[in-house]
Amino acid sequence: MATTSRSKSKQSPGAAHSIAARASRQARRRKAKRSAPRSEVRPHDGGLRRDLIDAALELVEASGTRGLSWREIARRADVSQTAPYRHFENKEELLAAVAEQGFRSLTERMIAQMAGAPGDVSKRLEAMAIAYVEFAAENPAHFRVMFGRDVPDINKHAELREAHDVTNGLFRTGVAQVLQEAGKFGVTLDADHFTLLAWSLVHGLAFLTVDGRVGDVGKPAVNPGDHVRGMTSLIKAFVRTMKV
Repeated sequence: MATTSRSKSKQSPGAAHSIAARASRQARRRKAKRSAPRSEVRPHDGGLRRDLIDAALELVEASGTRGLSWREIARRADVSQTAPYRHFENKEELLAAVAEQGFRSLTERMIAQMAGAPGDVSKRLEAMAIAYVEFAAENPAHFRVMFGRDVPDINKHAELREAHDVTNGLFRTGVAQVLQEAGKFGVTLDADHFTLLAWSLVHGLAFLTVDGRVGDVGKPAVNPGDHVRGMTSLIKAFVRTMKV
């Protein structure tokens, strides 16, 4: 047995050295991988930009927009402190991206909700309003950024402006269709004024829901959509009183 062992050792010293060198390289790579932050080029799941937006949302949820810190955002995204600047010049740009994502998600939700009432314009508008309030209730951080003052001029952010206009246009179209239907029964209302009225009611209810203040004026509903249905019933009653 001892003779066989010495024979093998003499037969392949180069192979043994090669195996040891390869094992050493692999160990160094594993150590570097453990000590380095995650890749700052992330093709999966939206990449680093998506991770930074998610980190910002977590911080807004925890301490509001004033609590945003580049250091903490980078830590939560598991990247270096300079990495966020590859995508966002400043916090306003990051918040604009958060708001843009929110508007796109809200639009998708409104469209999906409207699909349940294809032939009734008033029900479609109600569905949009329910989607609006439920989105706010389920995504309070997104909602606060979308309508907060930390992105003061959305015209400076083209993609945010586009996303906002799509959501706004969808809502205005829904109101216009309701007014057109009401016109068949002799009801005439100013489109801009009625749109502002409808949005104020829905938006106000959404923020009361987000802030947990609905109970200050009435018993909170298990489903926020129940409040919307009650509100739209009042609007319909108001419209009927306007009949000429």
